[in-house]
Amino acid sequence: MFRSVSERIFYFITLLTRKFDTLFGNLNPYSCRESVLKEGIKHNTMPKTRVQKEEILSKLTDRLGRSQGVVLVGTQAVKVDEIEQIRDGLYEHGLQFQVAKNSLLKRALEETKTDVPAELLDQPLALIYSYADPVAAARLLMPFTKDIENLKVLGGIVDGNFVTAAQVEALAKLPSREQLLGQLVGTLQAPLSGFVNVLAGNIRGLVNVLSAVRDSKAA
Repeated sequence: MFRSVSERIFYFITLLTRKFDTLFGNLNPYSCRESVLKEGIKHNTMPKTRVQKEEILSKLTDRLGRSQGVVLVGTQAVKVDEIEQIRDGLYEHGLQFQVAKNSLLKRALEETKTDVPAELLDQPLALIYSYADPVAAARLLMPFTKDIENLKVLGGIVDGNFVTAAQVEALAKLPSREQLLGQLVGTLQAPLSGFVNVLAGNIRGLVNVLSAVRDSKAA
């Protein structure tokens, strides 16, 4: 039937090609890739399972419990690339940015016994966690709020207590821990009166914010 080995190989290749076309149609690498991407998008947009929700809840609860400072921001109409820009910029400074589903966030706040006004939890939002410096999240977020119009500060959490957007802005103006240490070293070489004045000024700023938090809880 076959005059040579090459004819036999060509025959079997032809059969395989016809079989492939019958099963899969006239596909090319680009259409295959497009199909995979579409399936991936479908998978990512599918409702989360109960196990996935429990994992997200566990992360929310853990991060809220470990954070020294948290800022809540409204993300309504904020673009995906802007979200990534914020996330990457904060990550460079050791902060975490997390978009949170409202129902899971409410449960996490309940578990950590943190009171946040209910009206703030009925909109798309995200949280910025700071684990080492209570004012870092507020201070590092502010430049993004100036560049991204739709990014809105809703409030924050300091030492387990809710603070308003205005109080978050006040915290953002306080020196960082590194700046305070630098000031301390500098003033140790200056007269004692200079050290007292610098220290008193920073303490007054922090006391004002904490007093406002106390008053809001008492009201």
